Amino acid sequence: PRDTSLELTGSDLRRVRNKSLYFYNNNGLATAIIDGISNLIGFLMPKPRTLDMEWNKKARELFVSMACTPSVFDRAGKYDFRSWQVQSNVCRMKDGDLLTVLTETDNKLASVIVYEAHQIDDGDDNSPTNKPTNLQDGVWKDEFGRHIGYNLVDARDGKKTSYVNANDAIFFARFRSPSQVRGFPIL
Repeated sequence: PRDTSLELTGSDLRRVRNKSLYFYNNNGLATAIIDGISNLIGFLMPKPRTLDMEWNKKARELFVSMACTPSVFDRAGKYDFRSWQVQSNVCRMKDGDLLTVLTETDNKLASVIVYEAHQIDDGDDNSPTNKPTNLQDGVWKDEFGRHIGYNLVDARDGKKTSYVNANDAIFFARFRSPSQVRGFPIL
């Protein structure tokens, strides 16, 4: 069997993320490579494929009017559907992973909240002695290793956390092994 004790977790993974982020922010070549690859990957747009061409056109126009408006698509108003896909790849490469929580606007329109890798964590309150066994690096797992939820740490108070059910989120990461819980930066 594979020795998973050699996997990077917790503080080691945070150190790697911090170094990767520093390298991305302070090395023009690293920034150009990650941003360039992300822009080359680009984005996908859904295309209605019914036999009713008029309906297809209206459905596409409605989707574009909602999803391609940052103030509707992203609760922070920074990304639209297209730029979110590009930025998701940037974060996955420089941080290792990204969490997008599915939510809605005050008017009940579909929307998202984006959390970067450093915001997904066990929290300062979870020392090794009182940490639940199914919480690893900010990810709640079931007995099979499936993600069932995410622990989000308050930026102002590391002891305050909130829980997001995995069914209400998109966790975007590149897993290098079946036992890996979090993504690993490419830098």
